[in-house]
Amino acid sequence: MPLKQRIIPFFLPNLGCGEQCCFCRQDAISGQESPPTPEQVTHWLSEHINASVDFEIAFYGGSFTSLPVALQDRYLGAAGDFIKRVGGQGGIRVSARPDRLDGETIERIKQLGVDCVEVGCQSFSDQVLLCSGRGHSASVAEEAIQRLHRAGLRVGIQLMPGLPGADRAEAHSTLDTALNLQPEFIRLYPTVVLRQTELASRFVAGEFTPLGLPEAVNLCAELCLRCEAAAVVVARVGIPLEGSLQEADAVLAGPVHSAFGQLVKSEAWYEILCPHLLERRVVCISASPEDYSDLVGHKRQMLQKIRTQVPGLDLRIDTRLAKGELLLDRKLLNRRTEVKRRFSNYD
Repeated sequence: MPLKQRIIPFFLPNLGCGEQCCFCRQDAISGQESPPTPEQVTHWLSEHINASVDFEIAFYGGSFTSLPVALQDRYLGAAGDFIKRVGGQGGIRVSARPDRLDGETIERIKQLGVDCVEVGCQSFSDQVLLCSGRGHSASVAEEAIQRLHRAGLRVGIQLMPGLPGADRAEAHSTLDTALNLQPEFIRLYPTVVLRQTELASRFVAGEFTPLGLPEAVNLCAELCLRCEAAAVVVARVGIPLEGSLQEADAVLAGPVHSAFGQLVKSEAWYEILCPHLLERRVVCISASPEDYSDLVGHKRQMLQKIRTQVPGLDLRIDTRLAKGELLLDRKLLNRRTEVKRRFSNYD
């Protein structure tokens, strides 16, 4: 099922998760303290979704496959019954810890209609996983993803750059492993410090420093470009600012911004453009309507940054250009070709 189809998320904060990772506070991320019941899932779907909508029902938060089996069956039964009722066009996805995805579990949820699993890997560094209190090794995550592939399920991987013990090289090494596992998509959630977590205590004690916003944006732009070169979709960059995270005191520190995704998209364009701006004097950049806003950037910040390299540069829209094409004066730059050439490997 293409990612462009509508995702209907139901959050089950910490439900079924027997671990308490140093960074985690699911009630803040989801904006709710208690999960919906299977009956409430059925009611909400019946009230809000109709057969004309392409959709995928998603159960996020905690680790779905750590729930009591009977409760998993009730949630998946509610989703599956609704899909059948509206014509069978929908799908079901769940998020799960990699150490809760043995072969028997995968086969059982597959039989109950799950066709996509988002695996919360966070890192593929054993040291980072240990420092973060994850409770499993990197090999456990790799083996779980391989089992999902063998079962014929679609796979997404969630990664968290900037965890305790991590650095820029670790982020790229982790992405190397993730890309080698051939997921359909990746989510990048730069680590933020939420209040009432172990990580908050470490931050206050001076034992942990999160990525700054510019550093996180630049790192995520590099990671996104490498995913693009590998033809792997980045489904989301940055934690969603909704629910309790909209409250000023929910986040203690870390790279949080209401336009984080656009900042990363703009930075990715800058990474692509920078060598060309440095090697020759460009007077005008022409862009497609779809790319123009990312080149201008949030509050025109990216255009200002580009003009520090080329003062007085003119940026304009050219409706003849396709998305991903730029004219640097009269020289055509094709993003797909450029990304493939320059970002297939990390140097």
